[in-house]
Amino acid sequence: MNELNKLKSAEGDNSEAIRKQTIRVNETATKIAHATSEMKDLREQSDKRSGIAKLNDEIKQSESVTNSFVERLKAEGDTAGATKAKISGLTDQSGKLKDLYSKQVDELNELKSA
Repeated sequence: MNELNKLKSAEGDNSEAIRKQTIRVNETATKIAHATSEMKDLREQSDKRSGIAKLNDEIKQSESVTNSFVERLKAEGDTAGATKAKISGLTDQSGKLKDLYSKQVDELNELKSA
C-alpha cells in the first residue's frame, strides 16, 4: 500500500509539473508571436523608408545625369538641344518628386494614426 501511495504522489507531482510546463510553453509561444508581429511591422516600416531613400537617390542620380548631358550639349554648341534636355530632365524629376511627396504623406498619415 505504501508503494501505491508513493506512485500516486509521484503521478500527481508529474501532472503538476506537466501543467506548469504547458503554461510556460504557452507563454513563450505568445511572446514569440508578439515578437514576430513586431518584427514584421519593423520590416514594413524599413521597406517604406528604404523606398523613400531609393526615390531620393533616383532624383539625385537623374539630376546628375541630366546636368552632365546638358553641359555636354552646351559644349558642343547645341544650346537648343541642351534646353530640351534640361526641360526633359526637369519633367522627369518633377514626376519623381511627386512620387516622393506621396510616399512621405502616406508614411506621415500612418504615423499620425498610430
